[in-house]
Amino acid sequence: MDIFIEQLVIKKKTAASYAIIFACLVGTFAVLFLFTGFLFPLLAMVPGMGGLAVLICFGLIWFLYRIITNTNAEYEYCFTNGALDVDKILNRRKRKRIADLNARTIEKMASAKDPEFARLMQDSAIKKVYACSHKDAEDLYYILYEGAKGRSVLLFNPNEKIKDGFRRFNPKKVFLDA
Repeated sequence: MDIFIEQLVIKKKTAASYAIIFACLVGTFAVLFLFTGFLFPLLAMVPGMGGLAVLICFGLIWFLYRIITNTNAEYEYCFTNGALDVDKILNRRKRKRIADLNARTIEKMASAKDPEFARLMQDSAIKKVYACSHKDAEDLYYILYEGAKGRSVLLFNPNEKIKDGFRRFNPKKVFLDA
């Protein structure tokens, strides 16, 4: 019998996300103010350069829009017959695979409350893959696995079905009661 479980987790915006948005807004409007106040009149005097100035202004506004909308992130977990694929979705339009692993080959899956979790997070040789709603979430779990780029730790917020799927495929390496 095939197992297919899908879950979508929305990343919560942090203070850093709001700081990036605010800095981009202030920076873009400062550049537009300087551009329209000083450079635009100078460029308008040169034939054919007025259109370029307007194009640059629209380009800055488009760049601001892209940066702000890219702070809207979601993570999709697809668990199919023991294989977990994790995708990052930016503003519901751009998808990128950030992790793929097999439940049978993981080294350990446990809650972030596990004593080994702090040691793993401090180890600089282990790559950290964040696919969670927030780093301090109550339902945060981690998986230690051997990825394509070496040992990695995946931080994510699985639902009960995904946790049960991992327990079914690799019961000796899954510690959910921590």
